[in-house]
Order: sequence, then C-alpha cells, then structure tokens
Amino acid sequence: MELQNVLEKRRSIRKYKQQPVEKEKIEEMIQAAIYSESWKNSQTPRYHVIQSKEMLEQFKKNVYLNLIKKYS
Repeated sequence: MELQNVLEKRRSIRKYKQQPVEKEKIEEMIQAAIYSESWKNSQTPRYHVIQSKEMLEQFKKNVYLNLIKKYS
C-alpha cells in the first residue's frame, strides 16, 4: 500500500467488535510498532496486550491510581 493511499484511507474507530483479535495479528501490529520512530529517539514504548475484561478493568484501575499518585 502506498503512503498516499494509507493517509487517505486512515480513519478513527470508536465502536469496536466484541470478537477477540488473533494472536498473529497482535504480534504483527507490535512488530510494526517496534520499527516505528519514537519522539526524540526516546525508545521507551511499552505495549500491553489485554485479552480479558477483568484484566482491562485492573489495568484501568492501576493507571488511574498511578495518575492520582503522580499528580497529588
């Protein structure tokens, strides 16, 4: 796919399907992200793959609590 085509077809998605994403697709997306550039070459990306609602809720809770600690 050419860059111009990618830019023209890009869109934001706000409604998600409730079906799981195949492990191979997740790994492919992470590989693509690894090769992408980072701001000021900071090289600090972290990728979290969450595959259950329970883990998602725990992750959101932890993020929220860490933000509260950081900015209180």
